[in-house]
Formats: sequence, structure tokens, C-alpha cells
Amino acid sequence: MRTYELTFIIDPIDDATIDRLAAEGIDWSKTGRLQFTHVDETSESCTDAVRTALGNLQSLGVTASRLRLDLVSSSEIAARTGVSRPAVTKWTKQTSGSQAFPIEFDWSTTGPIWVWADVNDWLKTTGKAGYDEVCSPSLAEVEQANRWIADNASTFASI
Repeated sequence: MRTYELTFIIDPIDDATIDRLAAEGIDWSKTGRLQFTHVDETSESCTDAVRTALGNLQSLGVTASRLRLDLVSSSEIAARTGVSRPAVTKWTKQTSGSQAFPIEFDWSTTGPIWVWADVNDWLKTTGKAGYDEVCSPSLAEVEQANRWIADNASTFASI
């Protein structure tokens, strides 16, 4: 069994629903017009964790539109691992061999961004301190979950 840290982008909810989430220990946040729930779910697989979490959210009156991919900048990697930004910069310059840092997922106006699951796996594999025991979904797992959410949207709407 593994614990998965899942962040869902959800349809807007009211204060009463936010209170129900809090009573269940489920975090809620808002950035701009997007609302999020943050759920830790223990399961055999990411797929099972996502499906269980979605069912629990639905029972509380929350509809998830998609699972969010956990993306990080070099400064966020430094903060999560407890190392300096120069140390992270050194890591990111390792581009070949068995110690190669994961390839960037994309770029933002502040620089490269990576998928946290890839960085966390690299930290574990290379024996670096600061890796997270809680699993973040990989790009493939997020894509699979979002296909499942889209394919089953009508099922959730009728629950």
C-alpha cells in the first residue's frame, strides 16, 4: 500500500461544502478562479486511489473536473528538499548517465519546470536527501486519471 497525494481541480463549491470537506480532513484552496481539493489516499495503485478519492468527494457534493499534475520550479524543489537553490541548479546540470536529472516538463517565465514525481524518483534513486515518501502521480497516471474522469463524468453527475 502506498499513500498518494492527489490534488483535484473541482467545480465551484459553497461554504457549507467547504465545511463538510474540512470536517473530513480534506483541504480546500482557491487560486484565481480555480478551486482545488487536496487528498491523501492510501491504496494499491494510483488508479485505485484516484477512484476512491473521487467517490469520497462526490459523496460530499464535490465534482472534480481533473487531477492536477504536480509541477515544480527549481526554487520549489529547493524548498521541498531543504537544499539551496544552487544545489538544485547543480543537480539540473547533470544531463547524462545514470545520475541524469529528469528532463524539464515545460518552461515558464521564471525558468524550467519539472514533474515532481520524476524529481522525487530521481532523489530516491540517487540517494539524495529530501525525497517525499508520499507519492505524487506521474504524468502518465494523471493523463490516465483525467481520461477516466472525462469518460465517467456523466456517471458522477447522476450519483
